[in-house]
Amino acid sequence: MVTVLHSDDQLLRARADAGPALERSGAAPSSAALPSLLADMLDALDVRPGDRVLEIGTGAGDLTALLCRLAGAAHVTTLDRSDRLAAAARTRLYEAGFESTVLRADGADGHPAAAPYDRIIATCGVPRLPLAWLDQCAPGGLIVAPVAGAVARLTKRHDGRAAGRFLPRPDAFPPLHPAEAAEPAPLDPQARRRVTELDARVLDHPGFAFWAGLRLAPTVTRSGHTLHDPADGSTAHPEGPSTVALGGPRDLWRLVEAAHRNWLVHNRPRPEWFAVEAGPEAQYAAYTAPNGTTTRWTL
Repeated sequence: MVTVLHSDDQLLRARADAGPALERSGAAPSSAALPSLLADMLDALDVRPGDRVLEIGTGAGDLTALLCRLAGAAHVTTLDRSDRLAAAARTRLYEAGFESTVLRADGADGHPAAAPYDRIIATCGVPRLPLAWLDQCAPGGLIVAPVAGAVARLTKRHDGRAAGRFLPRPDAFPPLHPAEAAEPAPLDPQARRRVTELDARVLDHPGFAFWAGLRLAPTVTRSGHTLHDPADGSTAHPEGPSTVALGGPRDLWRLVEAAHRNWLVHNRPRPEWFAVEAGPEAQYAAYTAPNGTTTRWTL
């Protein structure tokens, strides 16, 4: 029987059913994400008994236990970069009666020894889908992972590419590699200031944050509401709702203002209105407007 999880309560009940030992251990959730987001991801993954599953980001092992219940422990392989977390999760899972494969490894490389997988799920964010995940997913298999700031669900095609859409929930996961996290940009002592009509809090809107992220250069990083492009040293530090401090040769906030105007013109597109496609040569997010015009961004 396939277990479908639609709510926080159902996820918590399934977590308890996965094994009293996990509860007794006091293990924290496998990520900082809301339980409902994990439930949505598991629902999107559509795991069936006997599916070969690869999980990227073991954490405490709670999600691994749920995957074991859905697919069978012998079919689940889970990876974590931390020796400590992998060892602790292995012990908890064993005590709960799940003898899945728990490995310390760089999740970007997947685990080719047990490939191909029918289902791949990641609880860590990536700017684009690692090709190892694409290669190790079986034709017709599903990949659910946070990509470019939103959670994507892709189906592997027989031509080697994968295509799908983004889920309506925003990404709430840390990056696969900590070095990918945006570092706070230093405030330029010579920063120039100007007035803006765009309140920086608009970047807290998941739909606009996703749209703006696609339109900014790949080198631009964000820490809170602050933007920094290490390629040329440009920075934008919003100061209150109507002033922004700028450093470097470019006005990065102009790009955000332009992206916001464009977002409004396109009727405030949400992440789930975007398609996503990944292949060995390139990866794209695409939005088709009501008039049939399609815009694609390279990830």
